[in-house]
Amino acid sequence: MGAGQYSADHIIVATSARPRILPGLEPDGERIWSYFEAMVPERIPESLLVVGSGAIGIEFASFYRTIGAKVTVVEMLDQILPAEDAEIASAARKQFEKQGIAILTAAKVDGVKKTGGGPLVAAIERGDLREEISAERSSSR
Repeated sequence: MGAGQYSADHIIVATSARPRILPGLEPDGERIWSYFEAMVPERIPESLLVVGSGAIGIEFASFYRTIGAKVTVVEMLDQILPAEDAEIASAARKQFEKQGIAILTAAKVDGVKKTGGGPLVAAIERGDLREEISAERSSSR
């Protein structure tokens, strides 16, 4: 095999991604994370609010739930994994919910309040309903 040629049973092509910065949810590196901070936390949070349910958001939600964090996912669209087939997304949602991940679809985060050293409090809109969810950390995709 010549220079620049590789051989492997499996290959992953990971060309990169950029975090999407949402107004009012600008990452501060401490309590509001982009995926950069979510990959190397100083410690595992007790609870995490994940904004966005694309591949990266769902991957972090599943990972953090597996290691013990209470996880809530908020997605603006009607299904998680919006780039995927609806049937596959529905089956995946059922599995994630069985793992204990709370999933809110057709919902948006309307702002986050930082309460001193306490949890973040996110205002969530779902149609005409408004609710608040608290979490130790928040991560946007």
